[in-house]
Amino acid sequence: TNAYLAQMAHFSHLDEVKRVFEAMPKEGPLAPDGKTYTILFEANMAFATKHEHAQKGEWAVVDSPSKLGAQEEVKKQLFDPIALWQEVVYRDSNIRRRLGKRSASGNKSERAGPSLMDEQLVPLIDDRLVVTALRSVMRSSPEHRAYALEAIIPSVYNLSAPGRSAYSASITATTGTMPRFELSERAAETILKLCLASGQTQEGVHYAEQILNMPKIFTDQLLLTHYNAILALFSKANDVDKCLQILDTRPPFLLGESWPRTSWIYALKAARFAGDWEKFMISFKRMTRIPAIADLGKDTTFPAGSIKMDDQILSLLLSTATGSRRVSAMRDSMRILAFYQSGKRPCSSPEDYSEERSTYSQYWRRQLQASAKACLSAIDNAGQDAVSGRNASEEKNWHELVDGLGRLASRNFDAERSRSSKDVSSPSHKTSKAYSSASAGPKSNGKEMLSAASAVLA
Repeated sequence: TNAYLAQMAHFSHLDEVKRVFEAMPKEGPLAPDGKTYTILFEANMAFATKHEHAQKGEWAVVDSPSKLGAQEEVKKQLFDPIALWQEVVYRDSNIRRRLGKRSASGNKSERAGPSLMDEQLVPLIDDRLVVTALRSVMRSSPEHRAYALEAIIPSVYNLSAPGRSAYSASITATTGTMPRFELSERAAETILKLCLASGQTQEGVHYAEQILNMPKIFTDQLLLTHYNAILALFSKANDVDKCLQILDTRPPFLLGESWPRTSWIYALKAARFAGDWEKFMISFKRMTRIPAIADLGKDTTFPAGSIKMDDQILSLLLSTATGSRRVSAMRDSMRILAFYQSGKRPCSSPEDYSEERSTYSQYWRRQLQASAKACLSAIDNAGQDAVSGRNASEEKNWHELVDGLGRLASRNFDAERSRSSKDVSSPSHKTSKAYSSASAGPKSNGKEMLSAASAVLA
């Protein structure tokens, strides 16, 4: 029966799955087992996913009322995931209770009768069933997501609920004798990623903290995918201190290496949206291992393992400095930007990769340009005289920084990409000149460039 149900679920024949399941006896050796319920939850997800894809295709141009009506019709065909989970819990509790009575009886003749002798009493709930049920419930309505986070997870694993609510107590009546399970690595990853995907940041942070505080024998089994999910949750909560605390650790999976770029990005984003320039620079310096900003020059060296720059990181740098509304922060960010764009330090610009024309690369290139424009606007609002410098040397350096930022803000990336696609055989077409093409033509001083950039923004 389970094999047949699995095939019907694979091809999203939910009506046939329902028909067979409803015809199965609820007691006895042919009753649904844990695998049966796992298949039902998987069938729910497969059917919903199939119709979501259809909605994006067929109904893309259909008027909104018809589309909503079709979505409601699909929902009516699905199993109610909460009702299905409560049925699992109820039947599992009964089985465990009867197994307890069997084990407590020392004499076979004292057992509960022939029906129990013929029935295979095996508990229904295992780790795979719980993970599949969570995925099915969490992809439903907000009420279902709240039920999963505040009732199912705390009732199954040794984790406390995020908060006291009606859901926290609603499952007490149905849990019965169901024991709690030890949290597995797969379950931990599922909980964290489901919280991320559904936007349940606070609940995700609550569970992430408990997972990090579990015994070392468990946390040593966590992989990069677990830690990146945890970092992403703390990043969305703008908790840069917690991100840095995690990045201070050296889990076994790193094998003595440094944290990868993707992990550091979460710390940068947390500081960026928290508006904390100091914490951003702490993360940035630890990630890139850049020396003192005042010492940047052609002879600057970097230790092995330092992470190269790209448009995303430089965009976060400029936007964080601009958001701080501090002239010193903007000056430092412009110095770093000029240093990396000068070719003195290798920069992982999009031209280094085959996806140079990908949507992702183009997006961050434009984000960097938008950050440059915003920085110029902030400088203009601060007043040129207030930020240019205390002496002639500082003023000259300041004008050079503004000139470079202005060239970046006024670049036409689409035209450059079009020209490069027509002339890819030229040996001078090198990635180290990703930002230097604007240097051709008459040079302008800082005030002229600032005025020009202000005009563009206006």
